[in-house]
Amino acid sequence: MSDPRSVRASPRRKRVSHRRYLVRRAAVVGIIVGAGFGVVRVAGALGGGDEPAEAVSGVVDITTTAPGTAPAVASTTTTDEPATLTGVTSAFADSAPDVTSDDSAPEDTDSKATLPGGSITSTAPTTTITVAPDTTPATTLPPAPTAEDPARVLVVGDSFAGLWGPPLQSTLDATGVVQTQIDYQMGTGLARPRNFDWFARVNEQLPAVAPDVVVTSFGGNDFVGLSTADGSLVVGDPVANEAEWMAEYEQRAGEMMDLLAADGRTVIWVGIPNDPDPARTQGLAIQNRAAKEAAASRPHVVFIDSWALFSGRDGNWAEYVIDPRDGQGKDVRMDDGYHINEAGAEIIAHYIAEAVRQAVHLPPG
Repeated sequence: MSDPRSVRASPRRKRVSHRRYLVRRAAVVGIIVGAGFGVVRVAGALGGGDEPAEAVSGVVDITTTAPGTAPAVASTTTTDEPATLTGVTSAFADSAPDVTSDDSAPEDTDSKATLPGGSITSTAPTTTITVAPDTTPATTLPPAPTAEDPARVLVVGDSFAGLWGPPLQSTLDATGVVQTQIDYQMGTGLARPRNFDWFARVNEQLPAVAPDVVVTSFGGNDFVGLSTADGSLVVGDPVANEAEWMAEYEQRAGEMMDLLAADGRTVIWVGIPNDPDPARTQGLAIQNRAAKEAAASRPHVVFIDSWALFSGRDGNWAEYVIDPRDGQGKDVRMDDGYHINEAGAEIIAHYIAEAVRQAVHLPPG
């Protein structure tokens, strides 16, 4: 396998992640609705008449439609209700939102009164409501990768990355539009940077590979005391010092997530599985919770829950699990009971590949 650091990125456009695209678009829609609502209220106030004009709310419904559909913003007339934003889709939606509603304006009405000796015609005062047209250019999803401009995926981490990394690479290579680099180091993690400094390594790899997506595997060796680059101990055993340990590890994991996500990248953080040894599993569970907490507060991170994938119905360690590709139960563990075998690696790779496809705007596999 060639050294990923020898790869130099060619000039290329920045591919914005699907999740960040949806957040930006929702903000634009909110600005448009707010502007239209302001115009409506001003127009109603200037319309004249002895009675105040009814308040008009721009009710916007955001729903999922096909990628590339431009939003259409309109308003309906109601009374004294503020502008609202309803039906906002999840950031994990497969396609861009569409905004729809109906435009209507009150019609002029005439009334006639007849008196002896003639007739008097009176016209009731009218209020004209005008909604400013949407002049925002149509927004479309960023283009999907092509063979000429492929998406780039960087895999980094411990021995688990060396297990599911190859089947993930094969799956993504089969698309013809994704290139994958794998860089794993056995026995490493974020707990003891003196042994191997992943922050320094990642700072080398990111400019060399210029990935759109980074997939990580840290934690299998981290349920130990946490130290600094010079070897100084920060906090001891995670079981004996759970609160302090979790706070320190969550900070380290969060800093790594932010570093990997710079420039709009999507980070796919693959969690660790459990172990048949209850004592070992106790420490692994604390590490796994800390990583999940760090990911939960970062919308640019997708967390793959390996713990849940390789647990039985009771939530405990399992040797056999159902393969989602064919619905068959399969042995997924190596002889040590902790590491995953070939079938287990392929199962995790399947879930990671789907997350990568969504991140780079490819249809499900």
